[in-house]
Amino acid sequence: MAGGLWLKRNYSYGLTLKFGGLLGNSDFGLYALTGLRGVKTEFSITETGCPGPDLQCPPTPLASFTEKVDRRFSAWTLGVGLERQLGERFAAQLEVRHTDYKRKSWDRLFDDGAVTIPSTLNGRETSAALRLVRYF
Repeated sequence: MAGGLWLKRNYSYGLTLKFGGLLGNSDFGLYALTGLRGVKTEFSITETGCPGPDLQCPPTPLASFTEKVDRRFSAWTLGVGLERQLGERFAAQLEVRHTDYKRKSWDRLFDDGAVTIPSTLNGRETSAALRLVRYF
């Protein structure tokens, strides 16, 4: 089988809790974060291959199909951050977080029902951010 994958993120959402504090008498703070993330995706998978259950292709042309799939993923997020106070109302934050989305699996049948193609999508996301934060 040969194929391709096209993936689009429709929307994502999350809730994050941060725990930490200042390092001694310095202007630096260290924190850990945890949270729940979710994402709704839309993607299509294109497959081309033999339409029969045996490994030998018959003299007929290869079969092809495209499947459009919508899936929702949810996961826990973990991360760490370093914050430096810049006066009374501002801070610079450097943050790294990792999210490992739950695995989704399903089976796709060719139109004749003779061949089943198992599909699995397992997503991970690691991000780093540098922010300027204003406190009110």
